[in-house]
Amino acid sequence: MQPAEVLHEDSLPRLRALMEANAEDLKVEALLLERLTFYGDGQHVLRAYPEAFKYVPRVIKPHIGVHSIRDAMSFAVFDGWSMRGRYPRALDSGEFLYRYALVHTPEGLAARGTAVHHKKGSGVQDPDAFYTRVPRAWVADYEGSHPAVMEERLSGVGQQYDSSDPRCRHEMSLKERLRLLESWAYRHVGLPPWRAQRFKLLGRFEQKSDRPW
Repeated sequence: MQPAEVLHEDSLPRLRALMEANAEDLKVEALLLERLTFYGDGQHVLRAYPEAFKYVPRVIKPHIGVHSIRDAMSFAVFDGWSMRGRYPRALDSGEFLYRYALVHTPEGLAARGTAVHHKKGSGVQDPDAFYTRVPRAWVADYEGSHPAVMEERLSGVGQQYDSSDPRCRHEMSLKERLRLLESWAYRHVGLPPWRAQRFKLLGRFEQKSDRPW
């Protein structure tokens, strides 16, 4: 897992059951979690693809040769003595992965783009980045719970994003409008298998009744 990713304790029983059920199944090499990406604070999430409906393998079988690659966001299977890995065959767990990389103060998000490790960083702070990075139509309210390890930290953050703030960007580019329409379709009919990236999907993506948007 990456530093900004946290598992909810409510997900652990199902994940353990899936791990035990598929421990000896050679076809299953990983389990997928769907990112739930928070924006600004713990009360708002992003609801447009690819910030939403983004599935990542996070439960793996290292004993069969599954290793993290690149920035540890992806995994690959190295069969035998192979030096060329392949993406793992994965089942969708039906669980969320709580992601807090974009929970910042306005000043913190403005400074984020100047980080030397950030590939999109311009080196210049944008003081309005907190309000303009995504259109307000991409941001949805979140009223669910958080992992217990995050509750105290988030209570100290409070609410930072307010969609009624006139500084929040209302205009959307054509691509952003299409992403929102695309996400609406995924919400109602599910993510198509061809959207599986960095893994080979076994079966289908699970529909979630507790999706916050």
